[in-house]
Amino acid sequence: MPDGWQRQFEHIHVPGPVCSHCCREERVTDISLFVALIYRRYWNEAPVAERAAPLNDATLLAQIQAYPHQGTGNATAKAFHRRLWYFLEHLVGLDFFDNRVDAVVKKEMVKNLQHLPKLKALKRLEGGRFNNQSPLDTFVTQSQRTTELFDVLVKNGQERATSFLVKEPSDWSTDLTCLDM
Repeated sequence: MPDGWQRQFEHIHVPGPVCSHCCREERVTDISLFVALIYRRYWNEAPVAERAAPLNDATLLAQIQAYPHQGTGNATAKAFHRRLWYFLEHLVGLDFFDNRVDAVVKKEMVKNLQHLPKLKALKRLEGGRFNNQSPLDTFVTQSQRTTELFDVLVKNGQERATSFLVKEPSDWSTDLTCLDM
């Protein structure tokens, strides 16, 4: 594996006996198959701005849970649960700009902007309590958290975002304010 891949997967320990060379090769094969079949897509999409992290992470975790080799699937799920910071209230707003997110989900996200922020803003998700099958909109909350993202993207972003958030999500792709963000 190239150096970058080794660093990315050094935190994943696939359970199994530490025995002969054969067992080690089998575990390396398991991880290599996982990377080839599942993870490479998400690794390659990570730097693409249009592919917002919250949706990618949820999809990746669903695929990990369905992965046929349970040892590798459980080990990678445990490792990735420690790195789910994109689901925080501040960053889940990235999915407003992801074309793959269904319009119904985006409508719910807008509606949830009226919800009060959670009492304690987490710096990291608590992996044990996190459910990747929860809809993305459940992570969206009121202005203090989720909509701060708009101010990071453009000057007066929260104020400007209201012009497209009141419209149907299907119209956002032609809204100049949305496109400017």
